[in-house]
Amino acid sequence: MKKVLLSFVALMVTMSAFAELKTAKFDFANPASMGWTGATSGSSAQIKDAVLTVGDVNISVAADASSALQKVRFATTAGVVSLKYGTGAALAIETTVGNIRSIKVNGENVGAEDVTVDAGTWAAGAWTGSATKVVLTQAGAAATVNSIEVVYQIEDKEDDRPLGEKETYVAVTGTLNTETNAYEYAFSNEFANPVLTDGACTVNYSTTHITGSSVAGATAKTCDATSVTEWNEMKFDLKNHLNDNTSDLHYGIALGTGNPVFGYEIEPVWNETGFTKNYRQTFNKMNPEYDHAAKYAADQVGEPYEVPQYLEEKYYYWKPGCGKLPAQGLYHKFTSDADGQLKIFVWVNKGNRNTFLIDEETKDVVPYKVEGYMNNQTNEDGTKKFLTSADIEVLNDPAKPYVIAGTQAGGQPFWGNIIYNIKQGQTVWLFQDSSQIGFHGFEFAPFTSGTGIENVESVETTKVAPKKVFKNGQIMIGDFNIAGQRVK
Repeated sequence: MKKVLLSFVALMVTMSAFAELKTAKFDFANPASMGWTGATSGSSAQIKDAVLTVGDVNISVAADASSALQKVRFATTAGVVSLKYGTGAALAIETTVGNIRSIKVNGENVGAEDVTVDAGTWAAGAWTGSATKVVLTQAGAAATVNSIEVVYQIEDKEDDRPLGEKETYVAVTGTLNTETNAYEYAFSNEFANPVLTDGACTVNYSTTHITGSSVAGATAKTCDATSVTEWNEMKFDLKNHLNDNTSDLHYGIALGTGNPVFGYEIEPVWNETGFTKNYRQTFNKMNPEYDHAAKYAADQVGEPYEVPQYLEEKYYYWKPGCGKLPAQGLYHKFTSDADGQLKIFVWVNKGNRNTFLIDEETKDVVPYKVEGYMNNQTNEDGTKKFLTSADIEVLNDPAKPYVIAGTQAGGQPFWGNIIYNIKQGQTVWLFQDSSQIGFHGFEFAPFTSGTGIENVESVETTKVAPKKVFKNGQIMIGDFNIAGQRVK
């Protein structure tokens, strides 16, 4: 049964641009990947007059060092190619499609005391700020650079099509108990009756144009050397609601179990002398660039343990570009049969977790905006402040583009909308990489024709009582404007 809540009057709203974050990685061990066709050793390996390109980002030489051996050049050592340059050399990193938000340089002599920048902030091999061009000047000893990773933000073209009637799905409803003056929350029918299958707790729901599902997964309770011997319960809970008796901010949240992962493995947990203490679940590597086992072994003093211990703080469950979809754990996915604006209301814990919205086909991040309430953000009268996307951008750390819970505001819980212009036939997945994201529901408004006038009966035969509203300089009466045109 489809649940739909239709507004009486069309929302004649112009969409603002959506910021998309993209990553360009310059891997100097593979010069051909950035357009270099020259030598990788000797004087002919200098790149003074060349431009290296990955995606929409270019790297060129802004200044050369004086000595021939110190000039910006490729160099091959023990079969491995890197970029080398000396004191006084400078690299210009530039994009013409938006703003650079962060730069990470992996190499030697690239610390805070080694590099100066012409804009933004440089610290410990990383730049943060917002600029179309950044010049990195080597002030310290000669640098050897293995890779440079650039995160840049581009603005999608504004979509000025008007929005049609909204449809809404609510996963958790709240009702005020007048005796206790407190809100009491309950699941929708779908969330109250999930489908339990092997390794998944699934809830399916839909409106006129959107088909959605929320999936919670099981987590290991106990393990032996080869398998999980006991699982924790997989379920959705009622928790982390937003309550505010000074306003109308009352949102119930459904929180599921599990981390969205590709799969799991079993590994021993070792003590200091190398004896096995117990076993635990770890997850299949979804970040192809990071080998946590090799990293752990390399960090040991003396002989490494036979099986490296899992280090959570150095492991990524999911990363943009990994090319995979979560196979288990908590995630939400939505499919639309029309172009329109999708708002997904979520709860996000402290500002240290990535929130990803990815396209099912490309398996990569899509641009989205955020609006809502962040804990401790109040108006002058002490009431909770509803933050715009621009407000939240100020509170977030540009070096952590997918963390949306106010890293620079102390890492606070957040309740609000993930906003995305979804396309007809597109499916998107929403999840956090190493945590759980709470779900309240969603709202969808399809784009209408360029004039914004469309016969409502082509979508719904529902009739509504006439309602007079003054909007956009004219009186809107029921489903009609004053000219007698039916309005979508």
